[in-house]
Amino acid sequence: MNKQNGLLGFYASFGFEEEQQETVKNYLWGDNGLKAKLNHISPINYGTDFDIILFQFYVNPIDYLKQNLKEIGNYRRKEKAIGVSIILDNDFFKLSEQGRKEFFKNSINNRIEQLGERVKKSKLDLDVPLLIDAIKRSEI
Repeated sequence: MNKQNGLLGFYASFGFEEEQQETVKNYLWGDNGLKAKLNHISPINYGTDFDIILFQFYVNPIDYLKQNLKEIGNYRRKEKAIGVSIILDNDFFKLSEQGRKEFFKNSINNRIEQLGERVKKSKLDLDVPLLIDAIKRSEI
């Protein structure tokens, strides 16, 4: 992984609704999306054990997947990576623009706090309080 890239990455898995796909793509990768707002958060500033924290968004996943997704995946030592799952269901798409932004903000902060517990338990090097502060300052 190139340390020049941002620490936070984004992946999305979509169902069949094209309008929802475009909405999520815009929130994640649009000009004012999460990637653009958080790309300045570099791995070199937060510890040595992570090159990427991959936020995996699942848009209206099937029930089996929804029930079996781990909120925080296993740490992949060779890749210096971990996956963090967030489900976007129909309730998300019923929210107002401001409600959706709050959902992303709260979900990302919540998952990073959960990741902090995993980091501490596994004795990994990631400055979670500093990372949380950087995310909050990014005004997502």
